[in-house]
Amino acid sequence: MAKKAQRNYSADASLVRGEAAMRQAGGFQPLAQAFDAPMQRLQQAAKERQAREQQRNNKVESYLSALNSNIDVTALTETDQKTVNQYLMGVKDEYAQAASAIVNFKPGTPEYMEQLDIMNGVKNSLGNLKSQLDGYQESKGNYFDSSKDQSSGNNSLQADNAYKVFTGETPFTIGTGGHLFFQGQDGTNMAYKDIKMPFKKDYKMAMQYNDLFTPIYNSGTYDSTKQKVFEDRIRAMMSSNPDGMKSIIADGLSSFGEYQDLTPLLDDPSKLKEVTEEFVKRASEAASSAAAEGKAAKEQQNPPGGNKQGAKPPTPSAIKSEFIKGQYFDAGYGYDANGNTVKYYRVANDPNSKWSTSIPAGKSKNTKPSDENSGIPEILIGPQNLPNNSSSTPPPPPDVDDAIMDAIKEENPGETDAEYKRLYDKAVNK
Repeated sequence: MAKKAQRNYSADASLVRGEAAMRQAGGFQPLAQAFDAPMQRLQQAAKERQAREQQRNNKVESYLSALNSNIDVTALTETDQKTVNQYLMGVKDEYAQAASAIVNFKPGTPEYMEQLDIMNGVKNSLGNLKSQLDGYQESKGNYFDSSKDQSSGNNSLQADNAYKVFTGETPFTIGTGGHLFFQGQDGTNMAYKDIKMPFKKDYKMAMQYNDLFTPIYNSGTYDSTKQKVFEDRIRAMMSSNPDGMKSIIADGLSSFGEYQDLTPLLDDPSKLKEVTEEFVKRASEAASSAAAEGKAAKEQQNPPGGNKQGAKPPTPSAIKSEFIKGQYFDAGYGYDANGNTVKYYRVANDPNSKWSTSIPAGKSKNTKPSDENSGIPEILIGPQNLPNNSSSTPPPPPDVDDAIMDAIKEENPGETDAEYKRLYDKAVNK
């Protein structure tokens, strides 16, 4: 029978040696302490990650705070308010996405610059939108203020478009860059910046134009030299201010010549040169007629063979008192021996003083004027003081242009004479 092996209960030499090494190295550590170090590292990493995330959030928030998206839409129509609010929501979202992405890139890198361009584009678009909306609101106010004064010479399509846009009847859309667009009456898409405000009636240019005929009438001549000078001047005047010419044509502001049948041509921009030349032609014909009328008036006043009546001093109704160099003189318009309009003077209240075209020497008998209109300044003595003679040569230009005054009365019926005069002065002194 085999002999059983005996158990060995003596210490294992290798275990003994291992224990000795552990003791020599510092001994055993508790189990909980062995897990503390990696847990601390995880907690530290989590804190650092949270700090970086907060830093990014703060940066994004600073970008969003820099976006000025406050646009007042209260004065817009309900449709336009909706359009603006939808646009703002879209660009704000685009900006927020770019602001969130840019914090993940190093400044200066292509990715960073791409997001920065998006953000700057949104800011510029909002600034441009606000500027255009402010201008649009201001234009609507200006349109209503000038509506009664707008010229009939405006292009019909442009005038219709302006009416629809500036009364708010045509809603707008918002395009790239925050630009406003309106649909025109012909279906075209019009940028707000390209829509013209209708121009006003040009009373000032009409007066300048009408005044050119006075010296021609007074001279009674219109030869080829005068004709060329006159036509060149009219052509230059109308070419430099075509809107003024269109106003004279369509608004009937001229006292010389007929032009209103040219109005339909004003809607075609390609016809502008043709209209200008026709206007010059008709103006020249009117100047020729004015010269003929002036010549006939002179001949009636001074028939062939000489003027037997000689010079004519002012009639009593034409005499006014003027205070010159410390004393009063009677003054008024009359005619010389050739029938030309001249101004006469004599010493006030002196029966021995003779009429003269120069201020006479001598003193008045007293300081009281010889008529009821004492102290009227010389500047107020005008053509109304000329002798009342139907066969006389033409008086100086009137204080009021009849064509312009008629247009104002037609626009503002029922006003007083004083109000018509105020409206006239306002129109011609713009």
